[in-house]
Amino acid sequence: MNQTQQSITGIVDDYKVIFIDEYNAFVEQQKQVRDGMLNEYASSEGDDAIERRLFDTPATLHSMFVNNLNGEELNYFKSKKGSRWFAKNFKEFRASKKI
Repeated sequence: MNQTQQSITGIVDDYKVIFIDEYNAFVEQQKQVRDGMLNEYASSEGDDAIERRLFDTPATLHSMFVNNLNGEELNYFKSKKGSRWFAKNFKEFRASKKI
């Protein structure tokens, strides 16, 4: 795990401790969203988009990323590689059952 990934992991770990109630509610909501998808890859009816979202984050966690990651780390997090890493390592935030 590189330094950027460690920073992201640390922020997520802090979020889970500080905002435990919000985290638990978000995880339950994401589970319901995933269960309502047409397939395990988060397709939706009439969806012709080439790209699909990999994950969702609560506003509080997103703010923690913006306030605690530097520009280079944020760019990694928003990149295809960083997004896939995040979705694979933090399955509770996934928009789909599979990546």
